[in-house]
Amino acid sequence: MKKTFGIITSIALWVVAVWAVLQPEKTNLHLAIIGGAALVLVVHFIEVSFYFWHPKMKAHLSAYNVGMTLLCGVHHFMPLYKQ
Repeated sequence: MKKTFGIITSIALWVVAVWAVLQPEKTNLHLAIIGGAALVLVVHFIEVSFYFWHPKMKAHLSAYNVGMTLLCGVHHFMPLYKQ
């Protein structure tokens, strides 16, 4: 349930971010949405970097895990690392 909620909210975030990018005239609200989405994406890239450099995480390196972490943040706070 918790994972499903995270995926749904992440998809909603990206839909709203794409909507904000597509607006011809950007207000402060649009820029805040774009900035928030950019920040989330940077955090997800940092999380993905753990798959490549940490020995414990290399065992979980797969295209699925990387893609889901980038797009949906399903592995926030590295639950695989904690196992």
